[in-house]
Amino acid sequence: MRLWTVLNSILFACVLATPAQAIPVSSTLEHGANVLVHNAQPFLEARVSTKDILLSSLQTPPKPLILRVLIGQQSKANLIFPTSHNATYTDGTLLSQSATPLEWNLSIQNGKIAIVTEAGLFDTGHNRLVFQTDFGGYFQFAGRVYRGAAIITIRGGTLNIVNALDVEDYVRGVTPSEMPSSWPDEALKAQTIIARTYAIAKLNQSGDYDVCPTAACQVYGGANAETIRGNAAADATRGLIVSWQDRPATTYFSSDSGGYTASGQEIWGTNTPYLQARPDPLSTAPNNPWSLKISSGTIQSVVNRYAAKAGSFRSISIPARTESGRPSALDITGAGGSVRVTGTNVYAFIRALGAKSSLIGISSNNPLMLEGYGNGHGVGLSQYGARGLAASGWTFDQILGYYYVGVSLANYEVTQ
Repeated sequence: MRLWTVLNSILFACVLATPAQAIPVSSTLEHGANVLVHNAQPFLEARVSTKDILLSSLQTPPKPLILRVLIGQQSKANLIFPTSHNATYTDGTLLSQSATPLEWNLSIQNGKIAIVTEAGLFDTGHNRLVFQTDFGGYFQFAGRVYRGAAIITIRGGTLNIVNALDVEDYVRGVTPSEMPSSWPDEALKAQTIIARTYAIAKLNQSGDYDVCPTAACQVYGGANAETIRGNAAADATRGLIVSWQDRPATTYFSSDSGGYTASGQEIWGTNTPYLQARPDPLSTAPNNPWSLKISSGTIQSVVNRYAAKAGSFRSISIPARTESGRPSALDITGAGGSVRVTGTNVYAFIRALGAKSSLIGISSNNPLMLEGYGNGHGVGLSQYGARGLAASGWTFDQILGYYYVGVSLANYEVTQ
């Protein structure tokens, strides 16, 4: 049974932006720069047939802004530098400078970084090394190629391997990892902008790195992942981010909304004005609807976690739904009685069952069978929806303006 009615028409409205202010971020391997989000231009939402949005007064491409990506955590590390590079200690003292290809094998000795040589281990006496390539250089680690520099730090008895590179190079390795390069250009541009926005919003985090390379942050495949069309999207949108009240917006995205995006409030309990539930009729991924049979062991384990007083599981029902069609409450009935699950525990309960999304219905209780639509949390941009909108003639700014209500398109500028 379909869980909602797709609206035949969707109304859109214009949005406004306010002047920008400075945001403290890092533009060097050591923190210390400022970035300005400025000249915010409102997204003009329009019907599919409108393609004449004009963005004006956007600034020239920004100076390099360094992002630190954790690409490995292990006791030993092998790095290959096919181009000229240098290695320095934390204080900037030069350890090595090479104009020819060189392989580095690193380990830990006495709590410090050690270099494995033919003669044995060379104890550097330091817990941090920086390998800096020349402009345009790259290095290899764990079978992948990375642009930029490598920073090695010891934390908790493990080597943290961090790729430090310009955020504009970083998005080249993200967009093709998150979205097929065969998809429409405007969808690729939208994906690139939200990837850039996410990264900049994460700068200056405490610790050795800003973001991880997995779906827990956003997938980053290094230079290996780059494609011609992905790089073209990066070049076409260079320096552009999504802004909200003079700061980078929180640009959540998921694979497929299932036909209606979710609000941040219904999924995580966060009332973010631009993360609203919206009809998404062009988000049509394969394998919708999907079904899932839940084992008795799994459902009981989840019930014990979120509705323990219900006791031995008997049935589950959905007494109410949100605007997006997702359950806003679950009634769990067991040998001990009935327990109602509400709030953010609803989403947590459903995902703990192994469901692809929380846009579900109950087709059977014995055994427990779910029927659902979509893949992911459903908040913000739907990748399949963006593909559908782009194929229908929408431009990247129209796509972003629809999924992030009231935000603006802005530049960032490194000021130090």
